[in-house]
Amino acid sequence: MRFILALTSLLFLSAFLGFTESDIFAPGDSAPRLAPSRLGSESLQATRFQDNDTEKNEEEEEEGESITASAFPAHALGDQSLSINAGLFIPLFFQEFSGPYHATNLTLGGVGNLQWNAYLSPYWRIGLEIGGSFCFSPNEHTLLMLPFTFKVAYVISVSRFEFPLYAGFGVNIIRYRDWSHLDLIFKPGFGAYWRYDLNWSFGLNVVWWLDFQYADLHQSPAQARMGNFLEITPSLFYHF
Repeated sequence: MRFILALTSLLFLSAFLGFTESDIFAPGDSAPRLAPSRLGSESLQATRFQDNDTEKNEEEEEEGESITASAFPAHALGDQSLSINAGLFIPLFFQEFSGPYHATNLTLGGVGNLQWNAYLSPYWRIGLEIGGSFCFSPNEHTLLMLPFTFKVAYVISVSRFEFPLYAGFGVNIIRYRDWSHLDLIFKPGFGAYWRYDLNWSFGLNVVWWLDFQYADLHQSPAQARMGNFLEITPSLFYHF
């Protein structure tokens, strides 16, 4: 009797185990595979993870493109910059204070300067400039000018471009052969710059030089005049 009960229990256990394996293992498979319901659940989760990763990557790409395409952060109080400029110097004409104009009889020359600027706001900056220019007379004598100016600029920003409108006031040391003179100078101008990155800008300046040459004690008042010159200079800016 006990033998029959034991045999019956063994057969029942074998039938139960056989049913469980057929539900989990496929016939003839040597390795287990997931039941359909569990496989579908994990596939759905994997699909969701992939969708999340794709959306995240798209958001990062859009954010990077928007930063690249948009303007850089606006300048703030305390921001500074250094620039170096070098280019063409064009003598235009002399004008007497009474009105008549005269040719300069000077050749084309060269000009260069160094600038330091400090920002008061995103739109206004002040600075100092030291520079020099040279050109030649018909007899190949050199006219040298060394201006020192204080500059004020209003900066218009459009995306990655900046367009400063500025004016410089200062003194100009003139040297021609054995003659030297100290004049007042006014330099209005404008520029156009492209912001390469947060630290560097490249651009072009166009500046009008108005040199006020007053007669000294050894000259007649008729020799007083204004010298008009034009500066066209490529420019390199470093922001910090």
